[in-house]
Amino acid sequence: MKLNSDRNDWEVVKDLGDRVLFVGLNQSVSVSAAELNLRPNSIYFADDSVDLMHKSVFKEPYFSDRLHFRDKRASGGHDFGVFDLKDGRVTGSFGWEIVFFIALVLENLCLSTFNIEELTYCTKNVPTRFAKKYLHGVPDSIQLEVSGGKQWTVHCVRVNVLRVMDRLNGSASLVIVSDLDYTMVDHDDTENLALLRFNALWEAYYRHDSLLVFSTGRSPTIYKQLRKEKPLLTPDITVLSVGTEIIYGESMIPDSDWEQLLNKNWNRNIVTEETAKYPELSLQSETEQRPHKVSFYVEKVHALKITKALSESLQQRGLDVKIIYSGGIALDVLPQGAGKGQALAYLIKKFQTYGKPPLSTLVCGDSGNDAELFSVPKVYGVMVSNAQEELLEWHAENAKSNPNIIHASERCAAAIIQAIGYFHLGPSISPRDVSDFSECKDGSFNPGHEVVMFYSFYERWRRGEVQKTEQSIQKLRLSFYPLGIIVHPSGFEQPLHQYIDGVERSYGDKQGTQFRVWLDRVSSAQIGVDIWLVKFDKWELSGKPCLVYAMYCNILQSLFVTLCTSEAFVSGLGDFDSTQNGFNFFLYLIMLA
Repeated sequence: MKLNSDRNDWEVVKDLGDRVLFVGLNQSVSVSAAELNLRPNSIYFADDSVDLMHKSVFKEPYFSDRLHFRDKRASGGHDFGVFDLKDGRVTGSFGWEIVFFIALVLENLCLSTFNIEELTYCTKNVPTRFAKKYLHGVPDSIQLEVSGGKQWTVHCVRVNVLRVMDRLNGSASLVIVSDLDYTMVDHDDTENLALLRFNALWEAYYRHDSLLVFSTGRSPTIYKQLRKEKPLLTPDITVLSVGTEIIYGESMIPDSDWEQLLNKNWNRNIVTEETAKYPELSLQSETEQRPHKVSFYVEKVHALKITKALSESLQQRGLDVKIIYSGGIALDVLPQGAGKGQALAYLIKKFQTYGKPPLSTLVCGDSGNDAELFSVPKVYGVMVSNAQEELLEWHAENAKSNPNIIHASERCAAAIIQAIGYFHLGPSISPRDVSDFSECKDGSFNPGHEVVMFYSFYERWRRGEVQKTEQSIQKLRLSFYPLGIIVHPSGFEQPLHQYIDGVERSYGDKQGTQFRVWLDRVSSAQIGVDIWLVKFDKWELSGKPCLVYAMYCNILQSLFVTLCTSEAFVSGLGDFDSTQNGFNFFLYLIMLA
């Protein structure tokens, strides 16, 4: 298939009309629309396909022919990119030209309606000189006609729920939707033990086929601050500001469709005018005032009276709002269609639209603004043992007879683990809760599980929490490939067996300290009959300078086998605040089952 920039030749683009073209800086691949339950007669552009490729989510058939992207306007004409897609694998090398090609497609197809300077495709890490010229402000969809007046729609899909779902091969096995403060995060647990237990459980058993959603009243600003203070995993989706903002992935890309829905019968200026009439209301910080949320502090004794009067006055002025009181102090005014429950219902509907409804959903909360989560149909729910009075009262009045909602006996993240076991949603024994790692198996081979188990052992070894016996040392040695090497930043190569000697000598060197290791974003893809590619972030809490490791490893008969490690010093990497003794580690592993 050859695409040329002469206007008469662009009708060949229609051949992409029933396919999804995923475009990233380093890879591009298509999937049939039928597989993703997408609309016909549409051309989809999406960014960041690298992770999608690594997850092996793409199915045959791909493009059968080599693709040539040719711009005849350039002097003499030349191909922008040439690549093959064979057997579900990308071969060849290509980069910015793929993005540039998108701009050319949009320019030629939409020239009569849009100026090229107004068109954009927001793909990650696009070189600045091309981004400035071509990639600034493309609408979410562009209606156009090609070839005989046939209607097509170009959808510029950014990192959103489409990509989140395509990280999985099918429906999410489990979706956990959790509040943060005093639900996932126990601010009274200074060592974050329950949170670390959940982290290990999630990365070992669930990350590869499930979705993690944080649903919090925090604004983006103070959510990011929490991530610097606590060992939080990276969620697939984050619902912020009491359900008024939905963002996707690590890049925190907002859902513009959700924002548009909330504009109905909402006027922030009118809300501020009416709330100014109540001196009992004290505005929260500027960071907590959002486009679809106005937030106050008010004493509990005044809350009910103000809520009723304010609702009536805003309704009289033509607004349809929702007022939520939580934590015995916080009052939020939102659009009627907003809230944690509505945001979750919106996401579930999107999952269903893509033909991938989650198999199970567990919602978790502790306060009044979490109540709506438990009202979403067909979800399991857990109120943590430390749940606040307003949530317990709501449960007693509205959901006491619902067997799928429990009041846990455990606090915070430990309650989430308890609920997973209670409802039989999957494994509920965290790798941090077992002394013999062979007990922590689910009967199937999972590379992510092996990596989590190794680093659980590594932490205990350094903390001196496992016995230093000849047997344990032998197990450690068998865990590494003896012919491997370590490449240091200077280029110095060290035989791996010497590195193992150093690990052996490090036994107990963190005893009595708060040294902890946890993994995040563990993902794996089978790239050969017995070969796996595993990618994850490794974090350490120990009070030393930040390091980045790139490690290539094998798993052979469930033994962790290191082939090569390279190490480099960095500063200011990741979200975790280095002043809080945080380490951000990125590890790339090739593993053999």
